[in-house]
Formats: sequence, structure tokens, C-alpha cells
Amino acid sequence: MESRASPFKWLGIALGVITVFLLLRALSIYIDWCPLGRCLTIIGSDFRDLLKFEWVEKYQTLLGGLAALGAGAFVLLAARHATNDARATASAIKRQNSVTAGTLVGAKFIDTAVAISSTPYKGRTQDFSDIRAQAAQLSQIDPMLASVVLAAVREASSFDFGNLQDSQVTLRHGAAGQCYAMARILHHIVENLKIDGTYDFRNEVSIPPAELVSNLGHLAIEKEQIRPLDVFFDWNKAG
Repeated sequence: MESRASPFKWLGIALGVITVFLLLRALSIYIDWCPLGRCLTIIGSDFRDLLKFEWVEKYQTLLGGLAALGAGAFVLLAARHATNDARATASAIKRQNSVTAGTLVGAKFIDTAVAISSTPYKGRTQDFSDIRAQAAQLSQIDPMLASVVLAAVREASSFDFGNLQDSQVTLRHGAAGQCYAMARILHHIVENLKIDGTYDFRNEVSIPPAELVSNLGHLAIEKEQIRPLDVFFDWNKAG
């Protein structure tokens, strides 16, 4: 994250520079050696003038310019500070929305997988409207992710879950495996979102599948039966 200096810090620096300049200018008056009495007289006179701010008139143009410069720098830095804060807030909100969408959709896929793979199986229809409702937010994470999720929903919706029989284990477990794979993909993405709530899903081929392998272990299928979702996983990391 970009380092942001406080505007008040830079204003303090500007005032410090002005102060040092004035002190050095005052000191230059006394560089030459002089008798102690005369020195004290000059110091006393100049100190009195300093307290009366008579020196301001002499340097008013310079001081005015420095003050204007400092004020301008303060305004610019304050505006930049506010802009960066607004951008950071917007990114945080977008990321939280992405986390919420990914978590909800992943949980729905898990629930569906458990429901259709359980034995004994009691035919029940599956409602995917919650997943479809999150499609727009998933597209904000990555457009391809939304497409893959909706494709998985269409695939799952092609099964007549209400009329599937308890004995149709391979069919039920194949659909459940697809749902488990999609849930694992979403879980991985939620854990690795960028600061702005996005994720480069298009180039993803390295998701660790250990969690998925554990889920598939309870099903009567092989990993080949979750195609085409298997391409997103690095099966060398399954151990």
C-alpha cells in the first residue's frame, strides 16, 4: 500500500523551514566579533525589535510567499489524503461484497452436494435462485468466474433431483462432485482476493485440491467425473 504522509506533517516541515531561515538570518547579524557591551546593546535592541515584530515588514513579501506556498501544499496534500481514503474505503467495501458473495454461493454448493449425495436419498428439488442472484457480484470478482458458476448451475439444474432414485448413486454423486468442486474453487478465491475484491480466475490452474479430495472420498466417483472443473486444480498438491 502506498505510504501517505499527513498534511499536517508537511505543514509542520514548511513552518520549520521558515523558522530556521529566520534564525539563521538573525544569527548572521552577529557573525562579526564585537565588544561585549556593544554586542549586548545590539542584541537587546534587535531582540526588542524581534518581539515587536518590526522585522515582519522588511520580509513581508518573502514571508507572504512562503505562507502561500505552505497553504497551497497543505490543501493539495489534504485533498490527496482524502482521495486516497475514499479509494481505500471503496476497495474495502468492494472486497467485503466479494467475500460475502463467494461465501454464500460456496455454502449453497456444499448444501446441494450434501443433499443429493446423502443415503438414503429422498427426492427433492434444488433451488439455485440464491446463486443466480449473486452472479453480478461474482462477475465483479472476475467475469469468467460468474460464467463458470452459472454453467455449473445449469449442469446441476439438468438433473431431475425430485425424481432421482436412491439407487442412482453414480448419477447423484457425479452431480455432488461438481458442486463440491465449485465450492472449493470459491473457497480458494475468497481466501485470495485482491485488495479491491477481484481475482484473476482466467489464469487459475493451481488451486490446492486437498479439501476437494477429502469430499470426493465420500463419493462413488473419480476426479475425472468433475470435468471440466478439474482443470482449475493442481493435482500434484493433493497429498
